[in-house]
Amino acid sequence: MIQDTDLAYAAGFFDGEGCIMIAKNGAVDVRITNTALNVLQKLQSVFGGNIGNRTQRVNKKQYSYCFYGDNAIEFIKKIKPFLVEKLPQAETILEYYELRNNIHAINIPGQKGMFANPDRDLLVQVFRDILSEQKKEEH
Repeated sequence: MIQDTDLAYAAGFFDGEGCIMIAKNGAVDVRITNTALNVLQKLQSVFGGNIGNRTQRVNKKQYSYCFYGDNAIEFIKKIKPFLVEKLPQAETILEYYELRNNIHAINIPGQKGMFANPDRDLLVQVFRDILSEQKKEEH
């Protein structure tokens, strides 16, 4: 069982360094980018997820701690009670994911995946726009 102190620490770190995204194809992506590999490894030992190198022109090497899809949603659900800055985005991504999973793909000749349903395509764009506006309101 994950301790409340771990959840609160992860939420605070995520509030400052995290990012919630919806890809153009509708996939959910949650990540924390930082130079402190040891902190990201500690989070990984508690929550799972993946750590990769981030290519960026900075003085220090950066790492990106990522979750995708269902794993991203589970991470957000766990830390949500402790979020402050990213709480509106967390609520938005949870609403999006529930709605997205209730819109089923349909067969359109020549298309596949998330864009096989025009309703899902519209949902992706609307929620991407909402997240974008929420990110502008941060700070």
